[in-house]
Amino acid sequence: MTEKLIQALHAGISRRDWHSTEVAANALRDALRSAPAPEWKEPPLTCPHIDAAIASGELSAEVKAELGMIRDINSQLRFGTWSLKAMLADAALALTPAGGEVMPWACVKCNSPRSINPCPKCGTALTRPSDGWTWPDLPDIDRIRELAREVGYAIGVHGSLERDLDLIAAPWVADAVGPLELAEHIAYGLGGNVVDFERQDKPCGRWACNIHTPGWTKMIDLSVMEPAAPSKVVELQRALRRIVEYPKAARDDDDMKIRMMAAIAIAALGETK
Repeated sequence: MTEKLIQALHAGISRRDWHSTEVAANALRDALRSAPAPEWKEPPLTCPHIDAAIASGELSAEVKAELGMIRDINSQLRFGTWSLKAMLADAALALTPAGGEVMPWACVKCNSPRSINPCPKCGTALTRPSDGWTWPDLPDIDRIRELAREVGYAIGVHGSLERDLDLIAAPWVADAVGPLELAEHIAYGLGGNVVDFERQDKPCGRWACNIHTPGWTKMIDLSVMEPAAPSKVVELQRALRRIVEYPKAARDDDDMKIRMMAAIAIAALGETK
């Protein structure tokens, strides 16, 4: 079990996948702490059975040479495994206070739990949170997707999901609303509010904002690729739809006639209501 966790930890570090590294490190730490404290002693660097076969004098020189190579390789592997286990045991012991209680650690810059000091993501020294501290939950991603779809957008999730919820919104229909209207629609549907949208200087024209939601939840970091400028047909469709949906904007005595004309025009433009 420990060997598999070590392999998972090594794989995460090799890929620079800090989330996988964190998961493997936490699992390895828990496994080491649940096991009796080992007393690391240098393993024997010899292979008794191979040594006995070589000493028997019944083998040819070629077989003896090959067995000798196998013995040397085996000894190196055993010593390497011992060294790595000893190093990990020392690291686990360093994270455990005198009483033996597991200490929770956090990176205040990333606002995320960590078990490797310093933080492998930003290099900040770890801090121990106050007693009773719990990490906030993620907002309801499925609900966010439903809200975005209502106004013409598809939502993708990216990032580590540690500090906040990073979302990418892409317009999915010709008459998708603008970025701010999308953000306000999502915020209203979740009972939250839109903040940090006044300055827009992202690459590729990307529009960005934050959305705070009620309760102990992580902040939403929303990036929106703005829809292309609407064609004259789409602009006309929108204007006609407003007439159909908000007839009181017209004179009351012409209300029904205007609504019927708008509906006919929308159908002629290829859109059904």
